Amino acid sequence: SAAFLNRQMKEIRDSGKVIGLEWVTVRALILLRLGPNRTAPPADIESARVNYMRLMPSTAQRVVAFCGIFTATFLLPFLLIQGAGYSPVETGLLLMSVPLSMALVAPFSGAASDRWGPSLPATTGMILIVLGLLSLTWLPADFTPPDLVWRLVLLGVGNGMFMSPNSSAVLGSVPGGRVGTASGVLAQMRVTGQALGIALSAAVVATRLPVYLAGTGGTPSPAQESAALAAAIGDAFVIAAAVCSIGIATSLIRGGG
Repeated sequence: SAAFLNRQMKEIRDSGKVIGLEWVTVRALILLRLGPNRTAPPADIESARVNYMRLMPSTAQRVVAFCGIFTATFLLPFLLIQGAGYSPVETGLLLMSVPLSMALVAPFSGAASDRWGPSLPATTGMILIVLGLLSLTWLPADFTPPDLVWRLVLLGVGNGMFMSPNSSAVLGSVPGGRVGTASGVLAQMRVTGQALGIALSAAVVATRLPVYLAGTGGTPSPAQESAALAAAIGDAFVIAAAVCSIGIATSLIRGGG
C-alpha cells in the first residue's frame, strides 16, 4: 500500500543519511596519509618507507568487507521484523550468529596469518563473505531460523577469517614508528566501509522497492508487500557481494606478501 511504501522509504532514507560521512572520511584519509616522518633526520627516511603494495590493497579490502557486512547488518532487521514478522528479541538472537561465529574463528585466522602470511586467510575470508551475502539472496520466502542461521554463520566465519590477517597486513606494512597512524587508518577504513554499506544498501532498497510494489498490479496485500521488501533487500545483497568481490581482486594484487 502507499502507506507501507512511504513508511519503508522514510525509514530507509533516515537510516541512509550517513552518506554525508563519506566526505568526512575522504578528508580524514588525506590528513592521515602515511609517508616518511617529516620530523625524522634524513638518515632515517630510507628506513621509514611504507610498503604501499601491501598497505593500499589491504585498506581497500577492509573498506569493501565492512561495506558488505554492514549491508547485511543494516537490512536484515527490516527483513526479519517487517518482512517475516519476527519480534525484535528473536531478530537480535538470530543476528548474534554473526559475532559469535566471528569471535570463534578470529583467533585461528590470526594464528594462520602468523604462520602462512595474511594473503591466504584474508582472501578465504573475503570469498566466504561474498558467498554468505549471495546465500542470503537464496533465502526461501517461508524460511525457518536454521535456514537463516547457517547463512549468518557463513558470513561471520568469513568476517572472522578476514579481519585479523587484514589488520596484520596493514600494521606490518609500516615501520614501528608509524603503527599508531596505521591503526588510525584501520579505524577510518572501518567507518568508511560501514557508511558506504548503509548508504549503498539504503539507496538500492529505496530504488527497487517501488518497482516491486508497482509490479503487484494494484493495491498490494501484506504478503505482496513482504515479498517486495524481501526482493529489494535481495538486490542489495547482490550489489554488496559484487562490491566485496573487489576485495578478492585486491588480494591478488597484494600477492603473498
